[in-house]
Amino acid sequence: MKLEGRVAVVTGAGRGMGEAFARRLALEGAKVAVTDIDEAACERVADSIGALALPFELDVTSWESVRDAQHAIESTLGPVDALVNNAGTTRIARSEELPEEWWDTVVDVNLTGTWRCCQVFGTSMVERGYGAIVNVGSAFSEIGNGGRVAYAATKTGVIGITRVLGVEWAPLGVRVNAVKPGYIDTPMVQVTMTSGAGAEQLLARVPQGRLGDADEVAKAIAFLLSDDASYITAEALRVDGGNLSYGGMTAANVRPESLGNDA
Repeated sequence: MKLEGRVAVVTGAGRGMGEAFARRLALEGAKVAVTDIDEAACERVADSIGALALPFELDVTSWESVRDAQHAIESTLGPVDALVNNAGTTRIARSEELPEEWWDTVVDVNLTGTWRCCQVFGTSMVERGYGAIVNVGSAFSEIGNGGRVAYAATKTGVIGITRVLGVEWAPLGVRVNAVKPGYIDTPMVQVTMTSGAGAEQLLARVPQGRLGDADEVAKAIAFLLSDDASYITAEALRVDGGNLSYGGMTAANVRPESLGNDA
């Protein structure tokens, strides 16, 4: 088991990919703090994982909440030496119509939320001289796709945080990396798959010809947190079936729907 004896924190672990990440880290032997703004959701996930997981309420948009959670986790499980910054959100709209509050929400959760957790948990790692962080990025840090200006800006910023901290903290024993998932089989992607010709168009962009599984991303994260990745820092690993290398995106002249979905 790659992470036996480690204490790991996963944000946004009450559902979706975050839940898969928490499960994988526990399978690899880590004691896992399952954190989410939805206390009932993280309790459900922790209970289903078993003895190696405990639930903690954590709101990444609040410095006080992050600090309180860090204190509670370390008081209960011990010093945190692995962190997965997964909590995120998006709002999709034409850029000229994007409401101010949508921009503020996406920035506060995705970018500042990642920074809050990096600084609070990372400071303790630096003081102890050991630790690893994985930030969850996105393909939208590399491409421009209509309607995602807030999301793309924040995920590009997450890669910037990753590179700076990965370099700055490396001499202090703390590695910081990122993963950039592609089309993963989640409820949000399934909506696209079942709408019109969505499935055919989406899978045509993936050289491996299928959706990824959340556990495939989780395995990459477990690797980056483990000593098997001891000489890797400040990197962003694509887990996308070759999608971005192929480059097959939607047509550039297709406008997003006016004030589209928010998730």
